[in-house]
Amino acid sequence: AAFRAALTTAARAAADALAPLDLLRRVTDGADDDDVPPAVDVLLVLAEVPALAGLTTPQLAALADRGEVVTLAAGALVVSDGERLDALLVVIDGAVTVGERRLGRGQAVDELAAIAPRPCPRVAALEASRLFRLRRLDLDELIDDEPGLGSALVRYLGEALRGR
Repeated sequence: AAFRAALTTAARAAADALAPLDLLRRVTDGADDDDVPPAVDVLLVLAEVPALAGLTTPQLAALADRGEVVTLAAGALVVSDGERLDALLVVIDGAVTVGERRLGRGQAVDELAAIAPRPCPRVAALEASRLFRLRRLDLDELIDDEPGLGSALVRYLGEALRGR
């Protein structure tokens, strides 16, 4: 048991020290194929979202683990016009429209929706797509459970308010 705990601690420390892309390279080095594992792909996409870009690899992994991947057919309605959005929605692959805007890989419907919900324009899949969804309640729990996550998000909000 002590050996397992020491190994877990060492693995976490190594993961903390790596950027998401470096971690991916370590995970996939020597692999027989070029496919990126789905969980790692979600992690990399989340790292592209400006509000999440300052998070550590373990924090991103916790977000990825707590959220869900939603698969959509072309034309599928995600949010009705004026519906209150209270979740972070990020395009993993494919494309969606948000009102008149087109979003693709790594773009969030509303970065702040899980923090400060508000009515949203219509969101629909333009083509077969996958979205990452993290509900407000899940984010609230993660902020309580994951060290440094809340302060990282507050730093992002402070920088955004100052206009960077």
